[in-house]
Amino acid sequence: MIEASWCVHVSTGLCEVLLTCRSRVYERVSAGYIALVRGHQRAIISLADRIGVATRGLAIDNTTACPAT
Repeated sequence: MIEASWCVHVSTGLCEVLLTCRSRVYERVSAGYIALVRGHQRAIISLADRIGVATRGLAIDNTTACPAT
């Protein structure tokens, strides 16, 4: 499990928007260090995808909702 608090700040000439969110990402892993590392890699990718969705929403139409955790 990875739990992260993160924020995205978008500033245009006319508007500033700040979005602060918290995400929890769970990945099942099997035994061993290699499996643990790969599980964390998948969790980081999932977290990055969530941040990307939020950032695109802010940039395109000022959608200010945090992604589901």
